[in-house]
Amino acid sequence: MPTFLIIIIKPPMINLHGFEIISPLWGQVCHYSISNDAMVTLQIYNHLGIPIKTLVNENKSIGTYNINLDTSRMMPGTYYATIRVNDGNISVDKTIKIIINR
Repeated sequence: MPTFLIIIIKPPMINLHGFEIISPLWGQVCHYSISNDAMVTLQIYNHLGIPIKTLVNENKSIGTYNINLDTSRMMPGTYYATIRVNDGNISVDKTIKIIINR
């Protein structure tokens, strides 16, 4: 009878709450939390998938964070925010859509 070893690795929890509007013309705040100490990258992409802003690119401790996104110089349209969390064992990505109307 063969023996199997099953290893379950729990990925870090990413909670990207979305973007909360501060002012329709001047910016937004992104709230996110991580469950493990990890390398965090949060980037904004245009509709073609080209990165236009990097909001976070550093090691973060467990916790909840708020990041300001100044949209005053962004053209109206559809953008995407992608957060990547890598704790050294597992890498997890999450993407949300942002629509800017003026």
